[in-house]
Amino acid sequence: MMKKTILACSIASISLTGMAFGQVSATLTTKSGQAMPVQVVDLGGSGFTVRVDGQDKQIPPNDVAAIDFTGGSVATSDWDKLSGGGQVLMLKSGENITGQLIDIGGTSPLRLTFRTASGERDFSSNEVARIVMSRPDNAAASNTAVGSTGTTPAQGVTVSSQMPWTPTGIIVRRGEWVTFSTTGDVKIGGEGNPTANADGVTTGARAPDSPVLAAPAGALVAKIGNGPAFVIGSRNRVQMNAAGQLFLGVNDGHLQDNEGSFQVQVAPEAGAVRR
Repeated sequence: MMKKTILACSIASISLTGMAFGQVSATLTTKSGQAMPVQVVDLGGSGFTVRVDGQDKQIPPNDVAAIDFTGGSVATSDWDKLSGGGQVLMLKSGENITGQLIDIGGTSPLRLTFRTASGERDFSSNEVARIVMSRPDNAAASNTAVGSTGTTPAQGVTVSSQMPWTPTGIIVRRGEWVTFSTTGDVKIGGEGNPTANADGVTTGARAPDSPVLAAPAGALVAKIGNGPAFVIGSRNRVQMNAAGQLFLGVNDGHLQDNEGSFQVQVAPEAGAVRR
């Protein structure tokens, strides 16, 4: 009986030890400009603890430029939000908060403690798009001047078919128009399935649990903040139905076995705010 009790306690100890580590996927960008997929674990006196390929790794705070929780990449214009030495926490709702990340705790979702001018605030990693800490050495300043046509310069976005949502780096306003130009194809599902362009698979087949159930599988779709998804497809100009950060995605409910990506040029009309 005692052996069984000891064995049970040992198993429980191993299980609890595993639970102590963060299990939230993110993309960490270093000061040198390298972007690496990681599992975020902790933030302590020695810096960030992340898990890479099953191994824990320590990264000094000064070596981290950004942590992205959306599966996308940090837009060039995101770095321009940095000013006065402060960091910027960007919520998926489109709100930006200036301050400093001081602690990471919990498991999944993580608890992110951010010090602001009005005090410390806790956020869930589920509601955070990214935290931008310092400009990497290879990041150029973005050009957000309005052109003679009345639209801001187009911003290129790679929309992976394996990522739920990709941030465009653009905040839109309700009722304004945004132009899209999409190239590329994606493959939905396993071998033998048809490829899809921006309008989805040519058969018109639907994908269970996709963001827009009424649209063909593989179509280019969008959402604003945490709002409902809507179809972009091959349309060149779409009116925004809400205000917030614009995200793009592929219309599918099971992303892991997809292949390919869309290349999308996004150009909001004059007055849109770049992040």
